[in-house]
Amino acid sequence: MRTTGYKDSAGGSELDFVGFDAEVVDDSKLRFWFINNRPRLDESGQYLDAYRWYINATIEVFETKRGSDDLVHVKTYAHEMLVTPNKPAVVGNGGENTADLLIGGLRRELEVLLGGGNVVYCSPSGCHVAASTGFSFPNGMVKGMDGLYYVPQIMKSRIRVMELQQDLTLNQIDTIYIGMPVDNLSVDKNGDIWAAGIPKAFVFTATFEDPFERKSPSTIWRIRKLKKRKGYEVRKILEDKEANVMSGATVAIHDVKTGKLFISGAVVPYITMCEPT
Repeated sequence: MRTTGYKDSAGGSELDFVGFDAEVVDDSKLRFWFINNRPRLDESGQYLDAYRWYINATIEVFETKRGSDDLVHVKTYAHEMLVTPNKPAVVGNGGENTADLLIGGLRRELEVLLGGGNVVYCSPSGCHVAASTGFSFPNGMVKGMDGLYYVPQIMKSRIRVMELQQDLTLNQIDTIYIGMPVDNLSVDKNGDIWAAGIPKAFVFTATFEDPFERKSPSTIWRIRKLKKRKGYEVRKILEDKEANVMSGATVAIHDVKTGKLFISGAVVPYITMCEPT
């Protein structure tokens, strides 16, 4: 799709999307909330060291009409608390071209290894920390159809189930144990949550150096909330131990209508499609 109407502070139009969320505004309009992790530039336009200065993250809001090939830029969210955002979860509470968001991410470089991170609540008027304790690399959170927020903990192999309070902070009410690190979550039309699992974390990180040659096993999980009793059913749906077809997966999307799974990864140069048998 073509993007129109977007200019950054330097006058450029380059976009570096990482994760996004979307909402159906009405029968014809769709609204997208993209994490835009731009590189930082100095006064002469040269790239700054990302390890020292981190990324220059913003949230860019685009809209489109069904059947259109154009994404029209309508708003930018920028705040100092958006340090390393990964994927937003739209809360709502907004009006035209606005909404409140929750975004998980890291605050400092070593938090990937030592644990840490937070979830930030952003609205058109600003951002504040919604939760900051007990995290271990929060990543790829989603809002479930039950109104709760599901935040993966990559370094702890579990998902924190959190509820938004009246003061716009998050309170943990449950934990879903997976048994391996999981990255981004997605929600299908039935309300099931799908997670991309990482069976061998050190092998997975090595693929970032050479994603075309190095392969990493992947597992796809389905998390289903139980109806007759409290808790969740965690089921392994798909696994490629040899990474022959599915390597380095960080996200899985389930199409309820066709039963197909669409799987890809942060540095994977292709999308794997799996059909039900």
